[in-house]
Amino acid sequence: MPQWQIGPQIEQQAEPLGDLLALLGALYEPEIRAVAVNGGLVSFASVLDDSFSYVPQDSIIPDILEAGDLADVAAVLSPRALRLNGLIDGLGRLVPETLLKEQLGPVEDAYRSAPSALAVGKSLGSGSSDWFLKHL
Repeated sequence: MPQWQIGPQIEQQAEPLGDLLALLGALYEPEIRAVAVNGGLVSFASVLDDSFSYVPQDSIIPDILEAGDLADVAAVLSPRALRLNGLIDGLGRLVPETLLKEQLGPVEDAYRSAPSALAVGKSLGSGSSDWFLKHL
């Protein structure tokens, strides 16, 4: 994993590929009943917010923004259980709660009919196993 000395702290490269695969897998497999994303990318558009990106190239899907962004994919999963924790932007930073609500607007709209199926957390956390047991 490359490390970059940008300032007083060493920046680590984000690795959101597993979370992306979980979302896309649930999109194509209707039998998946619950998806947990922990530390995934909040949106592909966030990669374009800066001239630098700490998202590996294998996590980028060419032309995806012509069809929609990750919030649109997550919204389609409703009413299946979805847990989104510790989402990051294109620079690998945790997304602040105010921006998180803005970015996840389509997801929250889609889950209005099943609010208990959606869990959004602003920080990385544990408890995924308990959450899965509750929703399976």
